Amino acid sequence: MKKIFVLLFVFLSGFSFLRDGAYGYELEKRHLSFVIEEVQKACGKIDKSQFQIVSHEKEIQKIDQGQWDAIYRTQLLYNVKVDQGVFDRVLVRLMVQYYDYYDHDKKDWGVYELLDIECEIK
Repeated sequence: MKKIFVLLFVFLSGFSFLRDGAYGYELEKRHLSFVIEEVQKACGKIDKSQFQIVSHEKEIQKIDQGQWDAIYRTQLLYNVKVDQGVFDRVLVRLMVQYYDYYDHDKKDWGVYELLDIECEIK
């Protein structure tokens, strides 16, 4: 009986370590959808399930009275189908600014703005 409880505990505790981001990097859902939307505009079609975040850095900028902004530098890699069985790998470097204020359009805190984006075919 103890073995069953231990196995059940280990199995269920594994779910608590799942992340909402892509391939081990935690990105807020709005941040992730913003990144995907901007990559599609600049670089072409991207499948949300088939990209890999290579690196992700966060630089905090303290403003005043407890407010902070952040700059995110992210590199991601994904495949684009060129022909049957032929794929190009695209490396995307982007810089996103997060502003810590209320967004009246989306009725939520925080606004993301694209500062820079580069698409490179590998």
